[in-house]
Order: sequence, then structure tokens, then C-alpha cells
Amino acid sequence: MIIDATLSNPASSSVSATDIAAWIGAITGVGLLLWGIYTWWHSGPRLRVEALPNLFPGDLPVAPIPENRSFLQIKVYNHGDRETTLTRLALTFYPTRWSKWRGHTKWEIDPIQILPFKLDAGGQWTSVQIKQTEDLVSRARKGYLFVRVFHGARKEPASARLLIPDPEPLPE
Repeated sequence: MIIDATLSNPASSSVSATDIAAWIGAITGVGLLLWGIYTWWHSGPRLRVEALPNLFPGDLPVAPIPENRSFLQIKVYNHGDRETTLTRLALTFYPTRWSKWRGHTKWEIDPIQILPFKLDAGGQWTSVQIKQTEDLVSRARKGYLFVRVFHGARKEPASARLLIPDPEPLPE
């Protein structure tokens, strides 16, 4: 039986500069591929929807009492790197979490709003004030009421849950 001495002696095997360069190239190549996937995944418009309930009417001179806090306003922020066009604003109601998960809406309204609106990267859009009806308030408290903003960059709308708490007492 003949045994090769170079295979059994670990001191005789050495790593060459070519091997080191190949490993560095492989690691940086995989790293750049992962970075490219990350930047592609996070590119485009990234919308954040904010709902502001219990507001006073903007133009009307009214007394600042809790009963006058009956308006809702929607703000949309684009934190992405590209512009998009807002096409539709909707309020959608789901009575249970299960119906929301399945996508079975029980009620939907499209508030009157001048859309489309071109929203630049880093820009903000504010809706007109929407009247908070008793029906709207009861739906927000009993189930899952969502503000959904449809836009041209994605099929799925940007959305946020609308919670309408009781108005806070006014400072005296």
C-alpha cells in the first residue's frame, strides 16, 4: 500500500494568493448581489397614511366645544425615492379580524376628493376635511375601519387603521 505523503502532511498544503483572491471575490460578489436585491426591494414610492380624527372645521367660525370636533383629515407621506400618482381614497370596514384577513369588506365609501394627485418623492398630500358621521364613528369603534389610498405604483393600496377616540377635554 502506497500513501501519498503530501495528502497526509498538513504542513505541506498551503493557501496561495490566487485562492485568497478567489474567496474575496466570491464574498464581495455575494454581498453586492444581496445589496442589489435589498435596494431593488426598497425602491419606488413608500407611502405612509395618517388619519387625524376629531378636528374642528377649518373655515367656519365655531365655538371650541367637544361637539364641534367632528371632522376627519387624511395625510399621505411619500418616503420613497420615486413619485407616484394618488388615484383614489377609500374608507373600508371589516366587522371582524377574520373578515379583514379574508378580504371580505362589509362597507366601503369613497369620500369626495379631487384626485388624481401627483405626489413627489418626499412630498405630502392632505385631504379635505371629511365629516365624521355617527355611523363612521360607531364602525371605527366596533370593528376594523381602514383608510386606503390607491396609487399608480402598486396594486395594493397604502392603508392605515382609523381609530376615533372620544375627544379630549379642552383646556380651560
